[in-house]
Amino acid sequence: MPKSTAKSSSAKRSVANVVDILREKIASNELQQGTKLREIEFADSLGVSRQVVRSAFTILEEKGLVSRIPNRGAYVASYSYQEMMDLYDIRESLTILTYQLAARRAPDGAWADMADLFGEAMEEAVRTKDVKAYSDAIVALDQLASRHANNRFLDPILSPIIDLTQVLARRAMLLPNRLETGLDHNRQIIQALAKRDEDAVAKIFGEMMQVSRVYLTKYKEVLF
Repeated sequence: MPKSTAKSSSAKRSVANVVDILREKIASNELQQGTKLREIEFADSLGVSRQVVRSAFTILEEKGLVSRIPNRGAYVASYSYQEMMDLYDIRESLTILTYQLAARRAPDGAWADMADLFGEAMEEAVRTKDVKAYSDAIVALDQLASRHANNRFLDPILSPIIDLTQVLARRAMLLPNRLETGLDHNRQIIQALAKRDEDAVAKIFGEMMQVSRVYLTKYKEVLF
């Protein structure tokens, strides 16, 4: 492989790594809404160039997680309660469509691993309030559903919306009984997927999103 190609590949991996690190920090609320993001600080702490950090900021800006203000720099994006409610409406419709297509098109046995994942492992995550492990399981389920939906037009539309709502969802997971309720709903969805019951998928996911709205409304002073 030519040296220039190797360097380019390495740079791309570095940018992707920084994007993942910053996304996790934003999702976990380590970097709170409105926090100023300084290129040099992240470059030093992550051991990469400022250009890599700048490129990561650009990708996160495209995803809606970072805002750039002219002559002031980059900040963790802030969203109002109503804006998040609007995003949840869009996510609900598109996710139901994705999961219904997945129920229809996935091969037999496609959801067995998810049923296992949301078994004892997630019970332990709920018991210990391991929000990252639980969130990672949700992401894995979403990704598998997207793959089995096999609709190349859906994912580019839904993926950035999931990124934005996931940040708030991670914060909400620490609210009273939120993980327990979410685990029950996700288990029901996996069972409906395995049975290819598209109506049940829509009903359960709609109920889950309604519960999310109730939590966001009840605790909006804490979350926003």
